[in-house]
Amino acid sequence: RKAIAKNEQAHIYLPADNKMKVDPTLTLTYFNIAGVAEPIRLAAAIGKVPYVHKTVEFKDWAEVKKSTPLGVLPLLEIEPADGTAGA
Repeated sequence: RKAIAKNEQAHIYLPADNKMKVDPTLTLTYFNIAGVAEPIRLAAAIGKVPYVHKTVEFKDWAEVKKSTPLGVLPLLEIEPADGTAGA
């Protein structure tokens, strides 16, 4: 996998009980603003779905854009629990 940016920030959000389940790994990539990714974050919080949030700085967007499948954010990547690639 390619790195998001040199100064990439990643945060792991867990359900309130802090128990991980054997579920797919979800990675949400977006800017550090609410924007159009906020409904995804809220749905994950309400559903207590753990996910990794990768933050992209606006100054890095031009470079990061080249590595996204459609050249847009938010990007939600899904990696199955068995480790196979998915998106």
